[in-house]
Amino acid sequence: MLFLELFSRRLYAVSFISGLLLSYYCLCDFDLELGEMERAKRRRSRIEVICDILSEALGGANKTRLMYHCNLNFMRFNRYLQELLDAGLIERVGSNPEDVVLYKTSDKGRELIRVLRKAGEFLSV
Repeated sequence: MLFLELFSRRLYAVSFISGLLLSYYCLCDFDLELGEMERAKRRRSRIEVICDILSEALGGANKTRLMYHCNLNFMRFNRYLQELLDAGLIERVGSNPEDVVLYKTSDKGRELIRVLRKAGEFLSV
Protein backbone atom coordinates (compact mmCIF):
# COMPACT_ATOMS: atom_id res chain seq x y z
CA MET A 1 0.00 0.00 0.00
CA LEU A 2 2.81 2.39 0.86
CA PHE A 3 4.43 1.66 -2.50
CA LEU A 4 1.26 2.63 -4.40
CA GLU A 5 0.91 5.86 -2.43
CA LEU A 6 4.52 6.87 -3.07
CA PHE A 7 4.21 5.93 -6.74
CA SER A 8 1.05 8.01 -7.22
CA ARG A 9 2.63 11.02 -5.47
CA ARG A 10 5.71 10.78 -7.67
CA LEU A 11 3.56 10.46 -10.80
CA TYR A 12 1.56 13.56 -9.79
CA ALA A 13 4.77 15.54 -9.15
CA VAL A 14 6.21 14.58 -12.54
CA SER A 15 3.03 15.59 -14.41
CA PHE A 16 2.85 18.90 -12.50
CA ILE A 17 6.50 19.73 -13.26
CA SER A 18 6.10 18.84 -16.95
CA GLY A 19 3.09 21.17 -17.16
CA LEU A 20 5.11 24.01 -15.65
CA LEU A 21 8.00 23.33 -17.99
CA LEU A 22 5.71 23.38 -21.03
CA SER A 23 4.20 26.67 -19.88
CA TYR A 24 7.67 28.14 -19.35
CA TYR A 25 8.88 27.25 -22.82
CA CYS A 26 5.71 28.67 -24.35
CA LEU A 27 6.03 31.88 -22.36
CA CYS A 28 9.67 32.52 -23.12
CA ASP A 29 9.21 31.56 -26.75
CA PHE A 30 11.83 28.84 -26.45
CA ASP A 31 11.49 25.71 -28.46
CA LEU A 32 14.50 23.53 -27.87
CA GLU A 33 13.49 20.56 -29.97
CA LEU A 34 11.84 22.24 -32.95
CA GLY A 35 13.45 24.63 -35.38
CA GLU A 36 11.71 27.83 -36.42
CA MET A 37 10.40 26.27 -39.65
CA GLU A 38 8.91 23.27 -37.85
CA ARG A 39 7.44 25.52 -35.17
CA ALA A 40 5.78 27.68 -37.82
CA LYS A 41 4.07 24.61 -39.31
CA ARG A 42 2.27 23.53 -36.15
CA ARG A 43 -0.68 25.24 -34.49
CA ARG A 44 0.11 27.38 -31.48
CA SER A 45 -1.40 26.39 -28.20
CA ARG A 46 -3.70 28.69 -26.29
CA ILE A 47 -0.98 29.44 -23.75
CA GLU A 48 1.45 30.37 -26.54
CA VAL A 49 -1.00 32.91 -27.95
CA ILE A 50 -1.64 34.39 -24.50
CA CYS A 51 2.11 34.57 -23.87
CA ASP A 52 2.64 36.34 -27.19
CA ILE A 53 0.03 38.95 -26.28
CA LEU A 54 1.41 39.52 -22.78
CA SER A 55 4.99 39.78 -24.02
CA GLU A 56 4.13 42.29 -26.74
CA ALA A 57 2.10 44.40 -24.32
CA LEU A 58 4.90 44.71 -21.74
CA GLY A 59 5.84 48.19 -22.94
CA GLY A 60 2.35 49.16 -24.03
CA ALA A 61 0.86 48.65 -27.47
CA ASN A 62 -2.29 49.48 -29.40
CA LYS A 63 -4.80 46.84 -30.48
CA THR A 64 -3.57 46.66 -34.08
CA ARG A 65 0.06 46.11 -33.08
CA LEU A 66 -0.92 43.35 -30.65
CA MET A 67 -3.18 41.70 -33.22
CA TYR A 68 -0.55 41.75 -35.98
CA HIS A 69 2.26 40.61 -33.69
CA CYS A 70 0.19 37.62 -32.52
CA ASN A 71 -0.98 36.86 -36.06
CA LEU A 72 -4.66 36.58 -35.12
CA ASN A 73 -7.77 37.71 -36.90
CA PHE A 74 -9.89 40.47 -35.38
CA MET A 75 -12.59 38.28 -33.84
CA ARG A 76 -10.22 35.75 -32.29
CA PHE A 77 -7.92 38.48 -30.99
CA ASN A 78 -10.84 40.33 -29.36
CA ARG A 79 -11.84 37.14 -27.51
CA TYR A 80 -8.31 36.69 -26.15
CA LEU A 81 -7.99 40.36 -25.25
CA GLN A 82 -11.30 40.43 -23.39
CA GLU A 83 -10.33 37.30 -21.48
CA LEU A 84 -6.99 38.83 -20.47
CA LEU A 85 -8.70 42.05 -19.41
CA ASP A 86 -11.24 40.13 -17.32
CA ALA A 87 -8.47 38.11 -15.65
CA GLY A 88 -6.52 41.28 -14.85
CA LEU A 89 -3.44 40.18 -16.80
CA ILE A 90 -3.59 43.16 -19.16
CA GLU A 91 -5.03 46.65 -18.66
CA ARG A 92 -6.12 49.64 -20.70
CA VAL A 93 -3.92 52.65 -20.18
CA GLY A 94 -4.46 56.26 -21.20
CA SER A 95 -4.52 56.96 -24.87
CA ASN A 96 -1.62 58.50 -26.71
CA PRO A 97 -1.79 61.90 -28.47
CA GLU A 98 -3.64 60.42 -31.47
CA ASP A 99 -6.44 59.13 -29.16
CA VAL A 100 -5.48 55.49 -29.68
CA VAL A 101 -6.11 53.27 -26.64
CA LEU A 102 -3.02 51.44 -25.42
CA TYR A 103 -2.90 48.10 -23.63
CA LYS A 104 -0.20 47.17 -21.15
CA THR A 105 0.62 44.00 -19.22
CA SER A 106 -0.50 44.48 -15.62
CA ASP A 107 1.50 43.65 -12.51
CA LYS A 108 -0.42 40.39 -12.27
CA GLY A 109 0.59 39.52 -15.86
CA ARG A 110 4.21 40.40 -15.15
CA GLU A 111 4.10 38.24 -12.05
CA LEU A 112 2.83 35.34 -14.16
CA ILE A 113 5.73 35.81 -16.57
CA ARG A 114 8.23 36.02 -13.69
CA VAL A 115 6.91 32.90 -11.94
CA LEU A 116 6.97 30.82 -15.10
CA ARG A 117 10.50 31.94 -15.93
CA LYS A 118 11.62 31.02 -12.40
CA ALA A 119 9.95 27.63 -12.76
CA GLY A 120 11.79 27.05 -16.02
CA GLU A 121 15.13 28.01 -14.46
CA PHE A 122 14.44 25.69 -11.54
CA LEU A 123 13.49 22.81 -13.81
CA SER A 124 16.46 23.24 -16.15
CA VAL A 125 18.99 22.79 -13.31
